[in-house]
Amino acid sequence: MPHSKKVPVLFGKRRTDRVLAALPIRVAGCEPSGTHFSEDTFTVTVSQQGARFSLSHSVSLGDVVLIKNLWNGREEKFRVIRRCQQVTRDRQDWSAETTNPNSRIWAIKFTELADETRPKVLLECWICSNTEHSPLTTLQYGALLSAGMVLRYCSKCGQTTRWRPNVRVVDGEIGLPNRKPAPPSGAPIRKTRRLRMAMRVYVRNQLGISDIVQTHDVSKHGFCFVSSCEFHAGDDVYVAFSFDRPGESTETTGKIVWCRQSIWGGLIGVSFAGTS
Repeated sequence: MPHSKKVPVLFGKRRTDRVLAALPIRVAGCEPSGTHFSEDTFTVTVSQQGARFSLSHSVSLGDVVLIKNLWNGREEKFRVIRRCQQVTRDRQDWSAETTNPNSRIWAIKFTELADETRPKVLLECWICSNTEHSPLTTLQYGALLSAGMVLRYCSKCGQTTRWRPNVRVVDGEIGLPNRKPAPPSGAPIRKTRRLRMAMRVYVRNQLGISDIVQTHDVSKHGFCFVSSCEFHAGDDVYVAFSFDRPGESTETTGKIVWCRQSIWGGLIGVSFAGTS
């Protein structure tokens, strides 16, 4: 078992939840030159109020674009609020907020900010595919790792059903390049099955670099997360989980065993101490 100790909660406050989600979308807008465009692309993250997405066309801050979720056909107007990282020479990430405060374009139920200190996972009802971004308890996290599912009440089904991580949203299933690449050279062979799961945790290294990150997959022996911070292979890291008790979390030690680039940014593999 990884060595653990109690530490104060270090999760930062955000206005809304943000979830790693490669959702297929169509963005229609107008370039600074006045040329209208319509581009099929994908989201990088989504929230109740907004999204981050990649475009080959140019937009300006303050522009209003029309975004269509190609999974469910829902459309909303979004206002561009931030220019993010340059993905490639001809692709740029942008952040935008919906002009509709009651938007349900992503068909995801996001939890309230009061639950921010607890790790959340994008869960899907096995029967009706109802999707919720839900906080976890220690028992639920253990059940997901061992069985790949948890029992919880579904408001659409009106009964307790089996829920599993929503892999479709995390992966995108839209033919993204290098979506499931081979492990990096030198990476250790996995000893246990990894569960594809987007869960927020706090990570810091021995140099003081820290970030609130989202996992890409997890197992009993480690996990893979996405971050834009300067983490490196060989770094000793400390991972804070805050499941059940407000005001404190459990910090677990580990080591970064590999790093590479992905569509979301830096993708980083961690092995818990004593499990390599």
